[in-house]
Amino acid sequence: MTHNIGPGADHVFLRRPAGKIETGKIETGKFETMGIEHEPSGKIIDIRPLGTKIDAARTSTLVKTPAFELLRLVIHKGREISQHAAPGDLIIQCLEGEIEFTSKGKLSVLHAGDLMYLPNGEPHSLKATYNSSLLVTILFIEADDEPPAEFLVPSTPHDPTPAY
Repeated sequence: MTHNIGPGADHVFLRRPAGKIETGKIETGKFETMGIEHEPSGKIIDIRPLGTKIDAARTSTLVKTPAFELLRLVIHKGREISQHAAPGDLIIQCLEGEIEFTSKGKLSVLHAGDLMYLPNGEPHSLKATYNSSLLVTILFIEADDEPPAEFLVPSTPHDPTPAY
């Protein structure tokens, strides 16, 4: 499965039917499968700021399923990630530092505690003005996809009475 990446993107991520994520440059058409190791289900994951450890930290995938991927993106001061698009809706939370985030030609600055949403395939770029880490969630389920049966909950009327 590939995703509509939108105009102006020069880098893209693709999700294949087997759930493997590939990344590559659009103009070359060359893609590499990302070797992803992640935390097991049910394990508590520490996402607190890295503080002084950020200098040696690297980006890591925390969880990956067919429905979503959660990663801690580490960007060191002065580094840039050129314009690209993700294969699903994005939720980006700045855990520490400061990031200049450009999307739709608009520059936004993310600080620790800020959260941003981008729709599927929206081209964007980033630049770290300080050593920074972001919690990034990529949602692979599209709006017209049917959720897996285990996510369906029978509809029940809402009872406004507090349960205490």
